[in-house]
Amino acid sequence: MKIFDLHDFVAEGTTVETILELVPEHKSVISVGMASFSEGTTHPETDMATHDQHEISYIIEGQMDLHLDGRTTSVKAGQVVWLEAGEKHASTALQDSKVFWVLCG
Repeated sequence: MKIFDLHDFVAEGTTVETILELVPEHKSVISVGMASFSEGTTHPETDMATHDQHEISYIIEGQMDLHLDGRTTSVKAGQVVWLEAGEKHASTALQDSKVFWVLCG
């Protein structure tokens, strides 16, 4: 068992940090991390992000616009976002924001 205090991983400004990567036997990698975005920051700065794994993101603090397939959806603290593997996406922080994320599958 491993226990992490998420407060230890959230820095000021804009950061994206992987906390843990697990590779269970005969399974795909599971990555867990935290991201902190300053108001007005777009991530990634250019183009769109995509992953070979599904992404689950919990918005801990703030509000962000999520850009997907030519449409924009606002998400805020307390909401969970599910992105399918391969789904192109980007986000813009409307406020200083903190996100806990998991890549899996």
